Amino acid sequence: MQLKVNIIDNWNDVTLRDFFSMEKILKDESLNDFDKDLQLLELLSSLKMEEIQSLPLRELKPLLRSISFLTKDVPVITVREVYEVQGRKYRLQASIPELTGYQVTDIFQFLNDPEKIPNNRHLILAVLMQPLNKDGMPESYLETTSFDDIKADMLLLTMPEVIGIENFFTMISEAFAATSVSSIRMQIMEQLKSVLKMLQEKEILNPTEKELLTQIPVLLKDGDFSQ
Repeated sequence: MQLKVNIIDNWNDVTLRDFFSMEKILKDESLNDFDKDLQLLELLSSLKMEEIQSLPLRELKPLLRSISFLTKDVPVITVREVYEVQGRKYRLQASIPELTGYQVTDIFQFLNDPEKIPNNRHLILAVLMQPLNKDGMPESYLETTSFDDIKADMLLLTMPEVIGIENFFTMISEAFAATSVSSIRMQIMEQLKSVLKMLQEKEILNPTEKELLTQIPVLLKDGDFSQ
């Protein structure tokens, strides 16, 4: 009896969460190439490992051929203003000067260690995406929707969407760096000062705000936002 198999056979259906799982498989030095292929097939299909291992090679070969798209580059799609994930809509904040001090502080935290940036993709995206309310209006940063909820949704963006956003921000970041580094630095410092003043005036701070209250003065003192 032939198995009915649902299988992802193109990058457009691979989510960021899938990609993280794929990277873990590919970096596992305890697995040989064939074992890695089988685990990738399990990840991208409706088959369990027991079912995959029981298949004769004549049936396994076309399934492995279906995931050969993984050897090709991820196609890049045009950046959109609004993204929808599981029925929830998000507005991409595509203008760096419009980011708040809270967002800038969080982004610095996730960019602090270059080696961890690939694994922080969903966190960086969560900072840049504004949830839209039922009226289609953007919420203020972490006003209603929690960061945990946003980052969970970011894991469900497809890889072409993720790469498109990353390429867009790389492009505009380089443009800003080449033309107006001092201007952007000044804007960031003013945003941080505004947030710091607001925190200093609050009588009761939550744990996140207490952490910001210690981090922002350090950033302002250093004044170097290029790292």
